[in-house]
Amino acid sequence: MGDAGSGRGQVAPPAAAASGGGATAPNRAVAGTDDRSGVRIGGYDFGFAGRLSREQVAAVGAVHETFARLAAESLANHTRAQVEIHLHSVAQITADQFRAWLPQAAAQAGVALDPLAGMALLAVDRRFAFALLDRLLGGRGAPSVPARSLSEIEHSVLQNHIAGLLPHLQAAWQPVVPLRPRLAYCAGSGPVAATPAGMLVRVAFSAAIGRAAGEMQVAIPCLTLNSIRPRGGPRPRRAAPRLVGCRAALRAALQGVKVPVSAEIGSARLPLPRILALQAGDLIRLDDRRPGDELFLKVGGQPVFRCRPGVVGKRRAVQVGQPLAGAAEAAQ
Repeated sequence: MGDAGSGRGQVAPPAAAASGGGATAPNRAVAGTDDRSGVRIGGYDFGFAGRLSREQVAAVGAVHETFARLAAESLANHTRAQVEIHLHSVAQITADQFRAWLPQAAAQAGVALDPLAGMALLAVDRRFAFALLDRLLGGRGAPSVPARSLSEIEHSVLQNHIAGLLPHLQAAWQPVVPLRPRLAYCAGSGPVAATPAGMLVRVAFSAAIGRAAGEMQVAIPCLTLNSIRPRGGPRPRRAAPRLVGCRAALRAALQGVKVPVSAEIGSARLPLPRILALQAGDLIRLDDRRPGDELFLKVGGQPVFRCRPGVVGKRRAVQVGQPLAGAAEAAQ
């Protein structure tokens, strides 16, 4: 991850956290002018320390898109129902803004991000939690939300399935940092003592099982994410190996792709009125080519080789000749 920047660092943030400026912090320096030097002194809000750059936030979003896909597949296998989890937004918010959402959660799990310091929070809202539990306990995943908290059995079942999502979180982060997420606690709705403090990156997911739709959120302290790489240090040199792997995978995927190949016998240019007046039986004189002259072999509509017409058995064929000048470089 890159070091902290001055950008807002948001990807499709909700309105409440679009600018991150709605929060206040007690340690706010007052702007003014130094009487001795005349230098303008700007205010600094210590509550916003550790903010991430746009590139860092975008990287967090990419990681959790993978997590959303893996989590949906896992829950679908357990519930034998269609489960959809999609990344909704990624935004930097204050801890107070995140705590304001917690009463909507049916359960919240503290996740230690070994070997990083700090703890993330994974919360599931009541709509998705009750629909998921209804399906897991033999129901049809009813979209109704009971006006009660989770029972002891429901809490235990949901805790086990939240813990089952952590290996997928580990797999999603693996290309960036070898995290070992582990479940530290699982509590009900409302703020808890271990709620992350300071600036957070909130990753919001839309989650649905059958006709029931809800939300999941993951909150990670910005300072924890900044600790992935020392501030001002060199960027990890992983781009080249990943690029080599991508090229190999792309090359393997292209092996089964079929591309149209055609041999052009000749061509002609006609004025538009002549083309509009063409009828069955009309003759069109092609460019000056004699029988036996080389043709152009086109691959995907582009001339690549010279070729000669012939016959193989009872089928017409062409013999591939020399590549056209510049065709090989253009194909690569």
